[in-house]
Order: sequence, then C-alpha cells, then structure tokens
Amino acid sequence: GVAHLFEHAEAFARGAAEAAAAPEPRPEAVPFLAACLAESQRLCPVVVHVTRVAKRTLRLGDWYVPAGTRVAPCAYLAHRAPGHYDEPEAYRPERFLGTRPDPGAYFPFGLGDRLCVGRTLALRQMAVVAAVFLREAPAMRPAPGWTPRAERRNLLVAPAGGVPAFL
Repeated sequence: GVAHLFEHAEAFARGAAEAAAAPEPRPEAVPFLAACLAESQRLCPVVVHVTRVAKRTLRLGDWYVPAGTRVAPCAYLAHRAPGHYDEPEAYRPERFLGTRPDPGAYFPFGLGDRLCVGRTLALRQMAVVAAVFLREAPAMRPAPGWTPRAERRNLLVAPAGGVPAFL
C-alpha cells in the first residue's frame, strides 16, 4: 500500500490529510486510505492465485469445467481484467469508495466459502498502520533510487527488498 502511495503524490497527500484529521486510526475513519490499500491489493495481490475444486460443472467462457476439477483462479489477472475495471493498470483508489467490488473480480483474500480467516484483522491492521504512519510521519518518502519491484516468496508476492523509506 505505501509503495503505491509513494508513487502517487496526490493520493499520499490526501491519505495523510485524512489520517491527520481522523480522531483515531480506524478503517472507518480513513475511508480514502482504506480505498488506497484496497487498490494496492487489486494491483499487487499478496496471493496471486487460489485453488478450489468445482462443486458442479461450470461454464467459463467457451469452456466447461467438470465437477470435481481443481481450478486455480488468478487474482492478478482477474484484478486487471478490462471487463471489470476501467483503466485496469491505473492506480485509482476512488473505485473502492462507497462500493463493494464484485467478488469474482476482486479476491485478494481468496474467494468462495474459504476466505482467509485473517481477512478482517489484516484489513484493520493495514488501515491502522498506514494511518499512523501517515499521521505521524507525513514527510515520509521512499529512499533515493528506490524502484518498486515485486518478488515471489513461495505462495506470496511481496516488495523485493521491502519499501525503504526515510523521514
């Protein structure tokens, strides 16, 4: 989330102002910042794909998937599908303000009956940590020469080398 905010100064400034004005750093108190984090998860999901077993025969476009077949929906591709998102490569947090995304087009915590058990905690934790950082260190900037780059770590994707920043 912070990596995308570093790349988008206007979103960073708006998120920092919202965090500074919030009585306490809760997701409900920082809706734009929460939308920034959701948009970051859309562009860079931590878990790229999930596996499920089809309970019944499914039709996916021109394909039929028989019941009992293991499928692996790819969040990275679904989150960037032009049919679901205008300008899918663009960072636009506003697309998450006041709306719930289609669970078939946005599933950073899995989908279906088996959502990540830590989803609610993770969403709250991300919003609180980001709000505190932006409120307490609004002058935070990325380290000179830092370029965002994702790397795969087993099943997860994370920023290569972290996100070095300075005040």
